[in-house]
Amino acid sequence: MPAKNSAEADARPAFFGADPWREEIAELDGRCSVVEIEAPREPYEALQMGLRDPIRLRGWHFVGDGVSDARGDRVKALVVLVAGRSIETTAIHHPDDPPCLWSDQLQAWLATSYPNADGRTEGFGGRAWRTYVAAFVKAGFDVLTLDKRGHGISGGATDSNCNEQAEDIFRALDALETGRGARMVTPSGELLEGASAAGRLLAGRSARGIPVVVSGASQGCMVTCWAMHKNCVGPCDFDRPDPAKRDPYGYNLKAALLMAPFGGGLGYRPPEDSLVEAARREEFNVQMSPTSEVLAGISQWPALFIGRGLWDFSESLEGSLACFRRARGPRMILAVRASHGEGEWGAANTRYMQMTEFATAALSGRGVEGWAEPTSVRDIVAAAPASWSEWAKPKGLRASL
Repeated sequence: MPAKNSAEADARPAFFGADPWREEIAELDGRCSVVEIEAPREPYEALQMGLRDPIRLRGWHFVGDGVSDARGDRVKALVVLVAGRSIETTAIHHPDDPPCLWSDQLQAWLATSYPNADGRTEGFGGRAWRTYVAAFVKAGFDVLTLDKRGHGISGGATDSNCNEQAEDIFRALDALETGRGARMVTPSGELLEGASAAGRLLAGRSARGIPVVVSGASQGCMVTCWAMHKNCVGPCDFDRPDPAKRDPYGYNLKAALLMAPFGGGLGYRPPEDSLVEAARREEFNVQMSPTSEVLAGISQWPALFIGRGLWDFSESLEGSLACFRRARGPRMILAVRASHGEGEWGAANTRYMQMTEFATAALSGRGVEGWAEPTSVRDIVAAAPASWSEWAKPKGLRASL
């Protein structure tokens, strides 16, 4: 964990208030602690690489003002936000750097790659993702967002074991309560670790008692799915040589918010993806994609939100509707006229997809009032707002953003 004046100390929300970024997350710097959590190696690293030393998971924790419960009282609640593949907490993203570039040869928009001949930075930067972090903090939630193992400022030699990344959520909650393996730098620059860090960010709530909403996009959605399954149904650790059945963890998870979703599992993906996932688990001790266990267990989740682009490749609309129909608690599904990543949606669609209203209602076991549930894929498509992503139309036909 860096000291206040080290180079890494600049990796705080305030950094993004400078030109040219000028992101709203900078306004919340005074609420943010930089946190570090110790975690063990995942099975691939331990069994196939022979690595045994622990790694460190790093990111941000914001303190909110509390969320209104059913009686109108302010309660402390935590949102754990898990970003998608390649999205990192502190990754810069120039506002003039679009996620897609026009190809005159193909007469089509192509995703920006990194690096490329135009000198672009990574198109899937963290700018759009950080708007979700800011929205939840402004809605009163505490927010914990850590770079996944193998990503960004976190440690780890591999980046695809979503089952282990889900386990890291519970490790982080426990560490914030006990202080074991936890270090943090507070907004004032105070370095806390071990006993001095114990309970500081939970404000007297226990790891299993504080209301928690878990949300993730794309790979972060896979992590969210496995975390909910572990907590509400029981672990399915297929990345281990002899996975043992265990009881549900029983933390106070109130809702899952799935973005760029994979909750329908491999049955709603191309057939070859099942072979790829089988190879990951059998040959490399890596468990990434949700399978039928997750879909079968959704009925035991307390609440479910699904947000997606209409032509998202992550799963078919039929798959998302199948997830939605299995939910027995408060549920909601929204779609926008866009593709997979929120970075390609445009500002209006990103604002529309803020999940704070549903998350707030779900804390009290309620749904969003006045929202009409869809009964078919057609209903989902018809309800999408008339705000097209700029990259959904041919060049020259500007979208209403």
